[in-house]
Amino acid sequence: SNPAIATVNEKGVVTGVAAGDGVTITIKAKGTNGVATVAITVVAEGYGIASAEPIKANQLKVNFTTPISKADQAKLGFEVKLTSPLSVTASFDAEGKSAILTNTAGTMKDGTYTITLTGANLILDDKTKSVNVAVAPLKASKVVVKGDQVSSPSNKIKVDYEVVDQYGDKL
Repeated sequence: SNPAIATVNEKGVVTGVAAGDGVTITIKAKGTNGVATVAITVVAEGYGIASAEPIKANQLKVNFTTPISKADQAKLGFEVKLTSPLSVTASFDAEGKSAILTNTAGTMKDGTYTITLTGANLILDDKTKSVNVAVAPLKASKVVVKGDQVSSPSNKIKVDYEVVDQYGDKL
């Protein structure tokens, strides 16, 4: 009775289209006089975290099990915790498939963090609403020599270089 929520094909298979309730389906079998009415509620798949990884010294990338709609992005929260919760900001990609969480206090300490989805009036998948992610200690991963010339004022050699961490950022 509401094809925006559920549809029934010619074989009687009911397919959920969107979350909602108030759908009734009337069933009449061939060759009978009886009729049955069934109330159906379509429950949306819960949001969850498929994976997470550190991408910068102060950022984690979270990939979701189901794309998160723009409307639900505003309702969704994140708790990121090592021993106590961090203050993070979230930036979602255009499709809602992932988000970048930025620690507002700066560089994250090494350790295993727990990321948990939170949100009022949202369906969260209990099995995947939390995930652990290991953050390695910040380390120099390479030295980049800048330019192809060295200067030699006063018989001292000067080489311009920069040191970058495992994420490709300057230390």
